Amino acid sequence: MSGPVTPVITTPGSATSSITGLTASGTYIFTWTISNSPCAASSDNVSIVVTAPPTAAATSNSPVCTTDTLELFTPTVAGATYSWTGPGTYTSSSQNPIRLNATTAMAGTYTVTVSVGACTSTSSTTVVVNASPTGSATNTSPVCEGQTFNISVPTSSSSTYSWTVPLGYTSSTRVNTLGPATLGMAGVYTVTVTKTATGCSRTTSTTVTITPGPTSRAASNAPLCEGDTLSLTTPTAAGATYSWTGPGGFTSSLQNPFVNGVTTASTGTYTVTVTAGSCFTSSSVPVTVSSMPTANPSSNSPLCDGDSL
Repeated sequence: MSGPVTPVITTPGSATSSITGLTASGTYIFTWTISNSPCAASSDNVSIVVTAPPTAAATSNSPVCTTDTLELFTPTVAGATYSWTGPGTYTSSSQNPIRLNATTAMAGTYTVTVSVGACTSTSSTTVVVNASPTGSATNTSPVCEGQTFNISVPTSSSSTYSWTVPLGYTSSTRVNTLGPATLGMAGVYTVTVTKTATGCSRTTSTTVTITPGPTSRAASNAPLCEGDTLSLTTPTAAGATYSWTGPGGFTSSLQNPFVNGVTTASTGTYTVTVTAGSCFTSSSVPVTVSSMPTANPSSNSPLCDGDSL
């Protein structure tokens, strides 16, 4: 191919010329004249190699959520070098760089420059980083057997909640009150909070501790008759205190109290509360006291010899 070009004289004895828009390699004919010179125009052949610019096509895995991994991509070009720039003075020379634990500050425009020799090409892509829910699950344990406790997670606007907890219990409520507590309810409670608009989620866990309560098992020697001695018992619990209540204002702090000379007014329910530390359990036993029968002996006396008594 050929094309006439008129050089631009820059200094006496030299000339430069700029050519734009070349798309193919070939031989170009250059013709030039020198201003204010009687000499005829001159020409020469120049071989020019035109190299196609490398392909740059920036893409990403956007949108991502905070704490996700942000990935940037551009096609492979043989013999090329890569230069990425982005928000917050971000730079990378990798072809496909990654950014761990994405934050909202990483959102914005990322530009890659692909270079092969003196030829370069640039491309940009916009990255969106959506905020995931924040906050951690908490609970009000430790609690004792028989008590109630709460599990909760901080409020997240326009979000759903999904709990997975011991014993197969599930819930979609942010705050849950559970009880009466059993030892089987101890363990790890996990909740996933999901933003409904973006799908961004956060999973967090909390461990619930259930403290065993002391053994409480009220028993007695009833049924009884008036005048008998009532014996109340409950098993020994290490380090425990005991509190009995019963009919007629009966109270006792003994583990195994006695009531001498019971009457029918002693009939009723007797309850013991066994306390060890902050934990306590209660149990009850019914007691029945029966009235003594009345003895009223009589006879058919006086009698005569030979009569029947």
